Amino acid sequence: MIYKRKLQDWSEQLAEIETFFNSVKLPKEPIQLCEGTTILDCKRFVENHIGNVKANEGKVRFKPYLDRLLMLKSILNGN
Repeated sequence: MIYKRKLQDWSEQLAEIETFFNSVKLPKEPIQLCEGTTILDCKRFVENHIGNVKANEGKVRFKPYLDRLLMLKSILNGN
C-alpha cells in the first residue's frame, strides 16, 4: 500500500518571501545566518533556496530551505 503524505501549504509564506526579496537590495558582503552558517553570496542563496522551495512546496524535507529564507529576511529587517 502506498501512503501519500499530506503536503503543507507554504503559498502565503512563499509569496511574502518573493515579494520581500524582489524589493530589497541584497548585501554583497557575507552574512552569518546562524552559528556555523555563513552566506557568502546572498543573491545566489536566495535564488537557489526560492527555486528549491517552489519545486518542492509543501514537502517537509524541504522546509529548512523555507526556514533559512525566513531567517535571512528577519536579519535583513533588523530583527
